[in-house]
Amino acid sequence: MHLWKITAHLEIHSHTANQRRAAAMALRSDRKSILFCFSVLLLLSLAILFPASGLAQAGRGGVGFGGTAPAAPAPGAAPAPSIILYMGGKAYPLANPLLLRSGITYGPFGEIFTALGAEPGYIHHFNRLRVWAVLPGMEPLPEIQLLLEGGTEVFYLNNTIAALPAATFTHNGTLYFPLRFLLELCGYRLHWDRTGPENGPVRIHLFRSLAETLPPSIPFAFTRKACSVPVLLYHHLLPAAEHDGRNGAIVSVEDFQQQMDFLFKNGYHTVTLADLYLFIRGQKDLPERSVVITFDDGYRSNYDYAVPVLRQYRFRAVQFPITSHIENYHPWLPHMGWALMAAAADVFEYHSHSHALHFYKGVRAAILVTPEDQLRKDLRLSRELLDCFAFAYPFGVWSHEAIRILQETGYKMAFTIRRGNIASGDNLFLLQRQIIHPTTTLRDFAKILGENQ
Repeated sequence: MHLWKITAHLEIHSHTANQRRAAAMALRSDRKSILFCFSVLLLLSLAILFPASGLAQAGRGGVGFGGTAPAAPAPGAAPAPSIILYMGGKAYPLANPLLLRSGITYGPFGEIFTALGAEPGYIHHFNRLRVWAVLPGMEPLPEIQLLLEGGTEVFYLNNTIAALPAATFTHNGTLYFPLRFLLELCGYRLHWDRTGPENGPVRIHLFRSLAETLPPSIPFAFTRKACSVPVLLYHHLLPAAEHDGRNGAIVSVEDFQQQMDFLFKNGYHTVTLADLYLFIRGQKDLPERSVVITFDDGYRSNYDYAVPVLRQYRFRAVQFPITSHIENYHPWLPHMGWALMAAAADVFEYHSHSHALHFYKGVRAAILVTPEDQLRKDLRLSRELLDCFAFAYPFGVWSHEAIRILQETGYKMAFTIRRGNIASGDNLFLLQRQIIHPTTTLRDFAKILGENQ
């Protein structure tokens, strides 16, 4: 009896297990059918959305996805026509070809300006590229100085900051610029010759115009515009080992180098006082990260230590010398002479710090107590010696009478030492500056510039 029950129990379990296995097999079969149908539908959808040629190209990896370049154009599609540059009626071979982008023809800066007789130069530092060239003068056109930068529309023509119609770019390590725009600014004319086969080369003939003047206007349509401009103020520079840091007018050469490195690394553009004047009057925009670098008193140390650093980065700066000190040699604190000033003219522009008013009479600055006729004579003499239009108040001290005489003697703007940046609409004769002290850290320097560091 017990044996039968056990056998019957096993048979029931065996029958139940067989039923379960059969059900599972049926379920797996149904799943396979569903997956097969789904796969067929997916393949049909892909075939509709992506033709076979497109799938093949995507599989090889297109440009921008780490793959190879696209295949040759399909039959019947015309390749882009080549562009050939002609100078003096002869084809000029370029190692880096002219390129067409968004309807603008770009040329390789170094090759083009070498062919035009210039000696291009460049600096590539802190991942920032600047290139320059000086075109020799050709009657009646004067010498032309150019400075361009990679990846931006900002450029300089004879130290005037301006904007290209489109940003430069680098291709195969070469900086490319909008060909027609820049060459026409330099007095050249370009003629496009499209005669010949439909898909044949386009010939660009380049020749120097005999026009006596350059185009009357240069665009200033910067992508990002400055709301305000910091004007930095330095005096004397010395190596750190030669001063103890207690004189607030002496900045170490090492700190100055770090500060100029910071400006270059972070994309700052130095601007001239002529451009700053137009900016204040609302007649010109300046690009974001514009800055003016100034030095008061005209010390020889500015030539010895500042000029090499500024020249390295192709920065411009402003020197406010005391004109009566220019040829008076002081062995304990020498000033720049006329010869050194001329030698540094590629870096400095020169404006007045008075002729002989940089002293105190008792507790009052000389500019406040000098009789009007003597004050007028001093300010006029200094301006005429330097042929300038800007003034820096000695010790930052000013008066309404001094402003009136400055205006009457031909000055257009004047700087104090009151801390702050310059904005459009500011009083042209009470302009603010940012004094750089020996205690100014790099973090302080960044804050002065408005950097969030």
